[in-house]
Amino acid sequence: MIKSLNAALRDGDAIRGIIRGSSVVQDGRTPGITMPSCEAQISMIEKVYAQAKLNPRDTAYVEAHGE
Repeated sequence: MIKSLNAALRDGDAIRGIIRGSSVVQDGRTPGITMPSCEAQISMIEKVYAQAKLNPRDTAYVEAHGE
């Protein structure tokens, strides 16, 4: 189940991970939303990490699609 961090702490839930940022990208030049261009995906990933104030080197797992 996904819930806010405050609610999980309040309810005493086991916390397996914290989502600090997410995004979707489609540049309109590829066949579908699950196939963004490499350039568009790189740009989006850099933007999300900057907004979340995270270093990509500290990330153990990423779910992404690409061509």
